[in-house]
Amino acid sequence: EGTGWLDQVVAQGFDSAYLDIVDAFYFWGEEVSPDQFQLGDPVDLQDSAQRMIDFVVALTLHARQTSPLFFAIPQNGAFVLNDSDFGGSVPVDPARRTAYLDAIGAIGIEDTYFVGDLDENNAFDPDLEKVDTLKLDYLAAGVPVFVVDYVNEPAKIAQFHSEALDDGFIPYAALSRDLDVL
Repeated sequence: EGTGWLDQVVAQGFDSAYLDIVDAFYFWGEEVSPDQFQLGDPVDLQDSAQRMIDFVVALTLHARQTSPLFFAIPQNGAFVLNDSDFGGSVPVDPARRTAYLDAIGAIGIEDTYFVGDLDENNAFDPDLEKVDTLKLDYLAAGVPVFVVDYVNEPAKIAQFHSEALDDGFIPYAALSRDLDVL
């Protein structure tokens, strides 16, 4: 039996899938309230991150049965590898880490340099922990990092491009969160 939309995507000739809300693992591992918890839900952040990694890997492996070069591009979830290992210089589960990095062809990240409560044009306030994690966990493994910040003022766009390129990332300055204009 198939997996519905994924099989349809692969059958149409697509060789990748952009997966939004990969960072949902954080909610289920860290923010879920006791009244929302159900039997079988992740027991903690590490369990939740491991389950998200396993989902992305399983999805990719299934698609590769039909399209051997298929890969996923997770949107957000930069910390999923760290949270699955609970940090440290040596991964707790190197096989899981390797499988995830093999399953993804890139990672897309929002709100890295102009971070705040506004939809667009927040003040320049780079998330340095995120930048460091993206460099160590993804760039160092040869995984391209696409960063999207929501800025539409020329000076902020220029600063965003400069900072992202200096960090080794591929920047896209989105004019609005609607993402309806290239």
